Amino acid sequence: MPIAPFWFRIRRMEAMRRTVQVGFCSAAALGIILLARPVRAAGMPATRPATASAPAADPPNISQAAIDLTDREKIALSVVRDGPQPDEAALRMMLARAKSFADDRASAEAEFASLESPAFGHLSDYPRRYRAQKVRLTVEAMICRKVVSGAPDWSAQPDWPKGNVVWRIEGYALSRDRKKREPMIVFSVVDPTRMLGEPMRIDSNGWGVHGNVSRRGPILQLSAISYKTVRLQERDSGPGVPIWRDYPVVLAYYLARSEKPPAAPMARFLTMLVLLLAALVFGFIMLKRRVGRIRNLQAARIGRGGYQSLRHTEVDEMKQAPRERDDAGAATVDPALVEAVKEFETERRQVDGTDSQD
Repeated sequence: MPIAPFWFRIRRMEAMRRTVQVGFCSAAALGIILLARPVRAAGMPATRPATASAPAADPPNISQAAIDLTDREKIALSVVRDGPQPDEAALRMMLARAKSFADDRASAEAEFASLESPAFGHLSDYPRRYRAQKVRLTVEAMICRKVVSGAPDWSAQPDWPKGNVVWRIEGYALSRDRKKREPMIVFSVVDPTRMLGEPMRIDSNGWGVHGNVSRRGPILQLSAISYKTVRLQERDSGPGVPIWRDYPVVLAYYLARSEKPPAAPMARFLTMLVLLLAALVFGFIMLKRRVGRIRNLQAARIGRGGYQSLRHTEVDEMKQAPRERDDAGAATVDPALVEAVKEFETERRQVDGTDSQD
């Protein structure tokens, strides 16, 4: 019985299987790429190691575009070293300068747009080039704490006497498109509580938590004095394996709440879901086209008379079956039975003829 060659059906099934595998592998790879970047908890999340080396020529310890400094401030800044916690005398001096800039809010607001906005990598890798320079940044605030001079963890000095207040904000420096986030520390001489709003909660150390894994923190536009970088141990590093990161420290004197709200927590998930569904639909379309091409190839070969399909063969068999059964039946009838039937028919005709004469 002529049917479609077995090898062709096997090849068709293998082609369909490969197409399905390619489609689902593409969708899985896209999902893995989108989900590969972990979402960190509030505070100082892990982002990038401090691997960049200093420039070949050792630059001065103060930016060439620094604010106008007194001789005393220059001496204090010349001994500032990046790495340790910011607790030097120069920090109090720069906070006092930042406070003087904050008191003249009109000037601070007017110069905001003209300030340089350095990339995070420059600010982190080459802090000397920006030390004591005014910069403009976009920051997502995650946690905030009020620090009063004279407290046990913040000693008072002549440049920043007892009772002066500064707010320490830890969060992310955002790129211009706000897709990349890098951790940093902000000391603000301007009260940010009104712009930050009510915190979600207060942790055991007195930090107000404004953002976490499921909620983006408020975004602030700020003018600040770039100060230094500090090397701190990552908060979520595992036990016995400390991980250290460099965090830029800036002293903010002008704050403005960003007009562009942060993306909703579900926005990223929905975007990934839409892309994943699009990949699956694309794979299904490619599979359907592949199957269509195989069917067209099969139809073309049938038209050329290369072979008959199984369906056509079955129809031909059904048409020929009654004739084959009649022929087979005729060949198997007993000859004696046929002769007896003929004699019976002759006698019946004779009887019918006699009855008609009477």
